[in-house]
Amino acid sequence: MSWSVKAVGKTSSVAKKLADDFTRIKYNASTIERRDGLTNCTNLDHTIKNLVADAVAMVLASFPQDCSVRVEARGGQLEPEPPPGRAAYSLTVKIEPLYRFIE
Repeated sequence: MSWSVKAVGKTSSVAKKLADDFTRIKYNASTIERRDGLTNCTNLDHTIKNLVADAVAMVLASFPQDCSVRVEARGGQLEPEPPPGRAAYSLTVKIEPLYRFIE
């Protein structure tokens, strides 16, 4: 299952929005069920979302709160039902401080 989050703004506002977005995508992924009663996401998918959410929050907490930032993160399993012991996953995370605004 693929997912994505993004936000641009002051660090504190971006951190709050992304925390809400990660909560939403983690909740949605855990409640989507296939006909056989299993979820569409593997444990790997849930683990990666949790790790990315924690890493993004930690990085944003290290920035000055009045700094402007752009954050984009997306990922997804490349195979919906990988064979046991094998999984392919695509992941991109970008965190950019934005400087030199003309005010």
